[in-house]
Amino acid sequence: STHFEDAQGTLFLSEKTFKTIACQSPFMILGNKGSLKKLHKMGYKTFHDIIDERYDDLDSIHRINAIIDEIRRWESNPDKFQHLQWLYPILEHNVEVMKFNAYFNPPAGFHMLNTLSNDEL
Repeated sequence: STHFEDAQGTLFLSEKTFKTIACQSPFMILGNKGSLKKLHKMGYKTFHDIIDERYDDLDSIHRINAIIDEIRRWESNPDKFQHLQWLYPILEHNVEVMKFNAYFNPPAGFHMLNTLSNDEL
């Protein structure tokens, strides 16, 4: 992620997150504290039933260590492919939320940018 340090005082969800959602892939976010909570507020679901997402509340260095531990735990899980099948409803939900948000709830400034670009035509 491009934004990770708590000292930045920001919360930025990059295109990498939304590309992963569009490709219907499970994910963890190595980003700012509270990134998963922000996604939840936007209507997305994450994978707390299979992935320990408490890392989202941890400070910077502890957050990265918790993510590394979770990746190692996942790699050693003999049932991981079965678990991936259980995630399909969440992955499909997230794509539908992305479509809805793109059409009916675009990011702040979208309409102004759209108006400006149409005025120049």
